[in-house]
Amino acid sequence: MNKNGFKNVHHKVTITEMWLTTLNIKKQKYICKKCKKTAIAVLKDINKSDHILRCIKVKAALKYKDNVSIKYIAKNFGISSNTVMRQAKRLVNYHKIDYHFLPKNIDFDKFKSGKMKPSSFY
Repeated sequence: MNKNGFKNVHHKVTITEMWLTTLNIKKQKYICKKCKKTAIAVLKDINKSDHILRCIKVKAALKYKDNVSIKYIAKNFGISSNTVMRQAKRLVNYHKIDYHFLPKNIDFDKFKSGKMKPSSFY
């Protein structure tokens, strides 16, 4: 891969008080000698063909968890309401509880209720 110039990209970064900060980067472009295909350098915190940092998406999804409206979150973080909804769904799917570890039958006779009081199951 040989160097083939630069590409200017703009990414949304963390928010400072009332201002949305953008990160302007010159990414290195590369070209293959044999097949003439081009590639662009990749940043670690941003997905390919995306312009929003992962930390912004996670913060928006966590803010949604606090029972705040989607439009308010989208306006604060400078992203679309669809992005907020998408990230909230991904967060829910990621933290989905697996109930397969529970036993099929639970014996309640051996549990005591309250602070060491006799159980009413006897």
